[in-house]
Amino acid sequence: MAHPSPFSRPWTKSFIPVGALTVLVIFFFALHYNSNVQGEQSVAPYPGGKLSHGELVAAPSASTSKHSTVEHTTKVKRKVIVTSVTRKNETTADWLTEFLPDWEATVYVADRTSDEEPLPNTSPIKKHFLPVNQGREAAVYLTYIIQHYYSLPDYMVFIHGKRYQVHNDEPMLDTLPLIQKLRLEHVDEEGYAALRCNWNHCPKVEVVPALNEDDDFWSFDGLYAKAWTKFFPHEDLPTGVTGPCCAQFAVTREAVERWPIAKYEQIRHWMWTVEGVEEVSMKTGLVLEYMWHIIFGKPHYYCPDTEKCWCEKFGMCDLNCERDGWCLGQSWLNPEKNPHMGLSQDIPTGWPEEGQSEPGKGGYFPYDGWWLDPEEILNH
Repeated sequence: MAHPSPFSRPWTKSFIPVGALTVLVIFFFALHYNSNVQGEQSVAPYPGGKLSHGELVAAPSASTSKHSTVEHTTKVKRKVIVTSVTRKNETTADWLTEFLPDWEATVYVADRTSDEEPLPNTSPIKKHFLPVNQGREAAVYLTYIIQHYYSLPDYMVFIHGKRYQVHNDEPMLDTLPLIQKLRLEHVDEEGYAALRCNWNHCPKVEVVPALNEDDDFWSFDGLYAKAWTKFFPHEDLPTGVTGPCCAQFAVTREAVERWPIAKYEQIRHWMWTVEGVEEVSMKTGLVLEYMWHIIFGKPHYYCPDTEKCWCEKFGMCDLNCERDGWCLGQSWLNPEKNPHMGLSQDIPTGWPEEGQSEPGKGGYFPYDGWWLDPEEILNH
């Protein structure tokens, strides 16, 4: 008797019930799986790859149910203080970590290379170094920007290393309260914010750039013009430049990124290689001192309203600002009454415990509580 072919009809019929059952099982499994997928589409997937600045998306956890959504976590914005010290005293900036623990501190030793041994009693803060010690604080600021350009923090505050500075707008010359009171919302709005409000150099024009100008010991109009035409060859030479004194300021990452890294490299290279300039380190530093505000988006002539500055930048909105460009009780310096004040750059040893002036006697340095005397603040 011949055996049926495996492709014959009777063989097929005998497997119809089993085949139908298999198809039904697969169909219901697929329907159930599709339902789960539809329910989970409300869960935001982790995008992977490079995240844009200011955006952080949480990945779904294994315990996430099909009806839940993943919450977006708020990115903690990075804040970095950049400053410099000298080899003579590398502990000058230790106050940053002691009193401002929520800020990162990046400290450069301006006059020591990485292969030189530090002096005893060195700071616990990790130090960074400059290959060339020329350009004063500007060389430090530029080096930080260049070295960190592709991983810049959200906020940067560039300051001089010592806590107490004669050019601080603070009753006892203290940098610490200026940073503590600084409103980062204001820095976000402005992009660039100097740490001064009272008009020291404003409203007068401080720099009149002029090509072929022969600078004397203190002037740098000619050098400024040469630098400008080199950095910004397609921009008109400013007729006059001024801004808040003394190259201490806050800036956002976005303001720094207005220029490519090559621009900062170009400026630093000029600073370190320019020839034929007397007092080259001081002069190149001064050029940048009156160029930072322009680099970061402010006009050539930049004298913000003083009362508005104190209120919006530091939250101090109840000051006596009756004098034009000056709020009383914030700065011991008063160019109108004490033109010699501010010329001394050396804070007394042991300040503020040592070196204060006697009340009512004037003097180079303030005394504790002078800003509470309604008669004394009229002199400052």
